[in-house]
Amino acid sequence: MFYIGTIVLEKSRNVVRSFPMFVYWSLASFCLLVKIFEKGMSGDHARATFNFSLVVVRYVATTGLLVVTCFAEYHGAKGKSHNPETSAAVLSWISFTWLEPLLWLGYKRPLQDDDTYDLMPQDTSSSVTDALIKNLIITTHISPKRRPRKWIRATPSYNETQLVVVNKVEDTERRSYDAVKSYASNETNKPKQRSFFMALFLTFRWEFLYCNIGMLVYVAMNLFIPFILGWLIDYSVNITELHWHGYVFMMLLLASKMLTTVFSQSSEYLSNRLAIRVRSAAIGAIFRKSLRLSNESRKIFGLGEISNLMSVDTNHFELCLNGAFWIWMSILLFAFGCYLLYTVIGFAMLTGLDLTCLMLLSNLAITQKMRTYHEEMMVVKDERLNIMSEILQGIKMIIIRIPR
Repeated sequence: MFYIGTIVLEKSRNVVRSFPMFVYWSLASFCLLVKIFEKGMSGDHARATFNFSLVVVRYVATTGLLVVTCFAEYHGAKGKSHNPETSAAVLSWISFTWLEPLLWLGYKRPLQDDDTYDLMPQDTSSSVTDALIKNLIITTHISPKRRPRKWIRATPSYNETQLVVVNKVEDTERRSYDAVKSYASNETNKPKQRSFFMALFLTFRWEFLYCNIGMLVYVAMNLFIPFILGWLIDYSVNITELHWHGYVFMMLLLASKMLTTVFSQSSEYLSNRLAIRVRSAAIGAIFRKSLRLSNESRKIFGLGEISNLMSVDTNHFELCLNGAFWIWMSILLFAFGCYLLYTVIGFAMLTGLDLTCLMLLSNLAITQKMRTYHEEMMVVKDERLNIMSEILQGIKMIIIRIPR
């Protein structure tokens, strides 16, 4: 059922390469190979020839399906600027061999703009920015299809401007200020404040989960390797144990290290690409918003603050997402490491745990202090950019007004 369901889902979405099927058939082939090796070393193949033959047939069929899964199913056109990642097979994508032609070309001569590939459709700035802005609207809990109201400004007799929701049907009717004030004071009629973080989460949540699946395998393999080393040590000490057990343990160690390398490198690549997409979406959303600012809003949000948002704060998004998987990986590895230390040295591991907690607290204090200094520095940087912008605007006006 898993195989059929995965195939149907991938065919409906025009998937070029199937990583779930590759992992599934790789594990199945490895398990059958271990089973064949076990039966051959124990001599069961001579006593139960029919069962051994069935296992061999299953292994051959599983290996054939694994080979078929390694090919890509791309039926589109391949132009000069075609991105080979869109049509790369599983092994080609894992080993990054789809990038070799560009690397060899860069080795032979300097690369030009025409030599680079086109971006993938989901990596373009317009697509990620549109998706982020759409989710920004969703976070206000107001459906775009059901918004028969609009914001207008009602100016009372005193110098205080209020945003008031007025129905389009009642735009022609004049409301008194008391009615307007009582309507605007109702909290249920005010739109909720938008959450930029929630919009980012809604836009990239599945990509973030997909990037961390490989790191989950990486953590599992790192937790499994100490057990394999323990089995190898017990095997070297126990003389009566069968010799083929050592070969199995070495194959498990080799397979675990290979899986660790493959999944960690692939997940880091996906995480870096996701970080660039998030930064591009944030820059695009801020830029589009800056074009729609009114004159009153431009007095509050100066050019320096907007420039720092697009250059500094968006860069923090990228740096955070590049290593975001360590947030949960460190907790799992730390907990499992404490457990292994407890099984070996007992409660003596609490000494090292106390030192680790002390270092964490000191790092938190230092980070909080650095954050305070960084905020003060950003305020000064905003003022500097605002002054530079005013100077450049003044120079521009002087040049325009001076007759040539």
